[in-house]
Amino acid sequence: MTEERIARRVDGMNAAFEDACVNNVKHFPAEALERWGIHAIASDDFLLDVLDLNPSMVLSSLIEMVGRRKNPPVTVDDIPRAPDLENAPRFVREIRSILDEGI
Repeated sequence: MTEERIARRVDGMNAAFEDACVNNVKHFPAEALERWGIHAIASDDFLLDVLDLNPSMVLSSLIEMVGRRKNPPVTVDDIPRAPDLENAPRFVREIRSILDEGI
């Protein structure tokens, strides 16, 4: 793949979506990404950052997601056990803590 083609692809990806999370950060060394103006962030780190910036928005979003789940139906208490969050253990711990506090 030529550098021009790579640049077009990166530009297209940046236009399509500003942020992307990966779980294999080790395959995206910072030195290789710097030249394209991007950086890799693990899902767990991203979710913790968002939770830290706006916990009420995260909780509202989780409640909204739960409300949309019909097959199978889930509750907010089910969220920390969701398979989609297996790569975000610290985020899950924080959410569990918040839910346990009853906030």
